[in-house]
Amino acid sequence: MSRLKLAAALLAGALAATCWWGWLMLDHSGQDAQALVEEQGRQEAREQSQIVVRDTPAPTEPPLYYQADERWGGLPYATADSCVAESGCGLCCAAMAASYLTGEEITPPVLLNLVGNRCIDGGVNHMGRFCEEMQDLYGIEYRDLWTLEDAESHLRDGWMLFAGMEGAVYEGGKEYGGHVLLIWKCDEEGVYIRDPDDPNLQSPISWERFRAIEWGSYFYAIREGE
Repeated sequence: MSRLKLAAALLAGALAATCWWGWLMLDHSGQDAQALVEEQGRQEAREQSQIVVRDTPAPTEPPLYYQADERWGGLPYATADSCVAESGCGLCCAAMAASYLTGEEITPPVLLNLVGNRCIDGGVNHMGRFCEEMQDLYGIEYRDLWTLEDAESHLRDGWMLFAGMEGAVYEGGKEYGGHVLLIWKCDEEGVYIRDPDDPNLQSPISWERFRAIEWGSYFYAIREGE
């Protein structure tokens, strides 16, 4: 009789252990499923946060950022004794191009805060370095060009240009010893230029005048990255 009681007790213990183990596995399975659902939710949230939705139309032309604008003209730039108003032609051109290509408001002080003086070489703007920085920051594509013919070909293909020049952009315009322009478009009327030091340049210049400008030794073609 005692052996029967012992067997019954062992059987009851085994059943209890089996039930407990089954409950434990079920509980863990439920927890794992819940954790999976929560992780999927977090992943979807991360993916949604990476989607950029523009609630305003893409700009139809670059903004006008002038070196001497009172909002940033006095900011130190290029050298210890210079400022954006004096030396910021390249910075303003880069900010105009970045704003146009990204659809964001990237003003000269915003860009300056990101790149500092890394795009300065010997006290002057180095547009190749600006291109490198803009590629890293905004995914912008760029190419080095060395002839006016190549620059014109890229412009006709829809690229924008950073260009160094001397003299005047148009007849009767300001004379520069060294200056950077943003050339952003062309059509049958001529070439459209943003001059960060001349607010009077609003209309396109003719192709004849464009070819007559005393261009420097380089052009950089830029466009939105693919």
